[in-house]
Amino acid sequence: GAGTLTDAVLRSAGFANAAGSVAGGYGFVPLEQLAARPPDALIVETVPQRYPSLAHALLRHPAVAAVPSTRLDLERAAVTCGTPATAEAAARLAIRRQQTMATVRP
Repeated sequence: GAGTLTDAVLRSAGFANAAGSVAGGYGFVPLEQLAARPPDALIVETVPQRYPSLAHALLRHPAVAAVPSTRLDLERAAVTCGTPATAEAAARLAIRRQQTMATVRP
């Protein structure tokens, strides 16, 4: 959502945070809204497999799998606390945005 470290990383990488207008802070975007208005890119926080969560199980939901968005990974550790890794993650996302979004929007 808006005003979070994740939001700052996304914006510095050149993305508009669609969740910022839907979910304030650390809210969520309803599955129905994601399916009805899919974003150009779906940024997914990655966590080690040994730490499963219901939030990540939701990403395997058939409706989410059907969303025609480019998926980009963002390491959760990079947005847990602001560190040099946070700036590096933003730089990597910016590069991935340039590489992938050129094929999404000519």
